[in-house]
Amino acid sequence: MGNLSLFQLIILMLMCTLAFGDMPKMLNTIKKSIKNYKKSKKKKQEKRELNPCPLVLETTVLPLNYFPLNKYMLIKYLLEIKNRLIILAVSWILSAVISYYYKETLLFLSLKSLLKNSNETFVYFIATDITEIMTTYFKLAYLTATQIVFVLLAYHFLMFLGPGLYNFEYRILRNYLFKSICLWLLSFFFLNKYVINICWFFFLSFQKTCVDKPITLYFEGKINEYVSFYITMCFLCLILSQLAVNFSIFLESVEDKISFSKTYRKTCYVSFLITATLVTPPDVYSQILLLFVFSILYEFLLIITIFKKNLIR
Repeated sequence: MGNLSLFQLIILMLMCTLAFGDMPKMLNTIKKSIKNYKKSKKKKQEKRELNPCPLVLETTVLPLNYFPLNKYMLIKYLLEIKNRLIILAVSWILSAVISYYYKETLLFLSLKSLLKNSNETFVYFIATDITEIMTTYFKLAYLTATQIVFVLLAYHFLMFLGPGLYNFEYRILRNYLFKSICLWLLSFFFLNKYVINICWFFFLSFQKTCVDKPITLYFEGKINEYVSFYITMCFLCLILSQLAVNFSIFLESVEDKISFSKTYRKTCYVSFLITATLVTPPDVYSQILLLFVFSILYEFLLIITIFKKNLIR
C-alpha cells in the first residue's frame, strides 16, 4: 500500500465499491483517504524545507541562511549567547574585586623572581604620582581577571558549540582549547620564573658599567611602569603560545610533512629569528637563546607529528 499512487488508490477503491456495494459510504472513505494523503504529503514537504540535508545537524554551527530557522529558535540561541556573556561579565567583575582585595599578594608574586635572584637585600620602586599606587593595583586586578575570564571564555565557547558538533569535531575543538590553555599556563610559568628575571638583570647591567665613570647612572624603577611592562609581557606570552598551538595544528594537517620541512625550514627559522628579535631585549645572547628554544620546539613538534602519522598508518 505504501508504494501505491493516488490514482491507483482511487481505482482500487472504485473496484471495491462495485464489488461490495454501499456507494455513499465508500465515497466518504475515498474523500477521507485523499485528505489524509494530502496532509501526510504536506508534512513531508515541510520537513524537507526545514532540513534540506538530513545528514547535517540543524544547529548554530552552520550559517543561519542555510535553512530557514524559525523565530523561536533564533531567539533561543540569542538568549543563550546573552546569558553566557552576562556570566562572563559577572565573572570578570568578581575576579577583579577579589584580585584587588589580594592586591599586595599579587604584587609580591609578580616580584617574587626578582627578590629570589637579586644580590641586594631588597628591591624597591618609587611612585611620583598620588594615584600611581592605586592605578598599579587596578592594573594587576585587571590582568588577573582577564586571565581567568580567558579560561572561562574557552569553556563557554566549547559548551555552546558542543551540542551541534559531530563527535570528531567536538574532540578536535576540545583538544585545541586544552592545548591552548596548557601552553598558555606553561608560558606564564616561564615568564615569571625566567623571562622577567633575565630582562631585569639585563637592563640593570647598564647601571653597573657606569659606576667607575664620572657620570653615574642609578636606576630607580617606578612601580607603575614595571607593572605595565609585566602586563605587556604577559599578553605577549599569550599571543606566542597561541601561535605555537596553531602552528602545531597546521603541522598535523600537512600531509607530506617531510617535504614540507625540507621546503619551508629556512622560512621558519627566519621567522623565529624575527620573533626573537622583537620579543627579547636588545641582547645577542637572549636572541640566540630564544632562537634555540624555538628551533628545538619546531623540530620536536615536527618529529612528533611525523611519528604519529607513521604510527596511525
